[in-house]
Amino acid sequence: MSLYFAAFCMDASIGMVFFVVPLIAIKLGAGPFALGMFGFLFGIFYTFLTPLFGRLCDRTGSKKLVFTAALFSAAACLVLPFLRSVLLLFAFVSFYGVCAAVFWPCIEVWIAKNSKGNILRAVGLFSVSWCAGISVGTLASGMVSAASLAYPPYIGAAFCALVAVFSAIAKEEKTVSTDPETPKPRNLETNNKITGKPTNKLTNVFLRIAWMSNFMVWFVVGAIRFLFPKLAVDIGITPEMLGFMLFTITASQAVTSYILCCSSGWHYKLSFLLTVEAAVAAGSMIFIFSSNNVLFFLAFALAGIGAGVAYFSSLYYSLSDASSKGSGTGIHESIVGSGSLLGPLIAGILAQNYTLRTPYIACAAVVLGVIVLQAVYYRLQR
Repeated sequence: MSLYFAAFCMDASIGMVFFVVPLIAIKLGAGPFALGMFGFLFGIFYTFLTPLFGRLCDRTGSKKLVFTAALFSAAACLVLPFLRSVLLLFAFVSFYGVCAAVFWPCIEVWIAKNSKGNILRAVGLFSVSWCAGISVGTLASGMVSAASLAYPPYIGAAFCALVAVFSAIAKEEKTVSTDPETPKPRNLETNNKITGKPTNKLTNVFLRIAWMSNFMVWFVVGAIRFLFPKLAVDIGITPEMLGFMLFTITASQAVTSYILCCSSGWHYKLSFLLTVEAAVAAGSMIFIFSSNNVLFFLAFALAGIGAGVAYFSSLYYSLSDASSKGSGTGIHESIVGSGSLLGPLIAGILAQNYTLRTPYIACAAVVLGVIVLQAVYYRLQR
């Protein structure tokens, strides 16, 4: 369980830090484009480095890499309150992106190694743990920030220190467990008629569909997380209320992840995935047309549900299919990073040149475009 607590604490730290960074930047005079650049800089390092560290932990193990990433993240959090320019904040989020790129694929492989063959349960507990962590961190940061913007980074550093402790006491299995529930016969197109289990081809098709969904949902979540605070300040939403709103994303994602880990009925069901994605598009429309707090909460919840389904599906199929778990989780996290960098970047450009609501038109368009792409890809593979 130490690894699940480590995932909880690391994302609690991330929730503390990334709630307060846009508010510090706004106080320093940052505009919408600069806010979008925070997500872009974090995401670009995360995107390109996660496959590298995923492959590295296949060869060297995860323990030392996870421990080192936790210590460097703690040090970065301690420095954050003393940064007095937007450029220094850019440097901070870039370094934080490197630390995250080391930590997340490595701990995912570590959890898979220790799963004793039950990948579905391991992915479920992991997803609930990190979602709960970022939920608690975001909510706490919203409340603490009302007193001082300097407090959340210090609390984030304490969470990172706990990560180092949990990673130090956790054991690491030498071999990667395989999931006995999902054998991969190679001679059939869809399901094996004897075992009833999915073949490699079906798993590969849904893996790529899940990767598309994962990119799309983190594009949307990235745009919301880095650009909505500016809209919130302009329409008079308090930091405490903003904290509760952003908390709704990850709280609903945690609940969704728990439900998914308790059921296999959603496996290899394209209609389920497309329905959830359509709900995310509907939520994006709320940001375009509404200023009602209740509807905002609904939009955040829909984004969280979509993130839960997409992230869980992508990680589950990655761990089920990849012969190299580090490579699979590296690609999975790289896709998370690519969506997280392009979403804030494009949203920041649109908000800077048009209005603060224009980015959500782009979000809805990306969601609908991915839905069409997935449907076409699935039909072609059949």
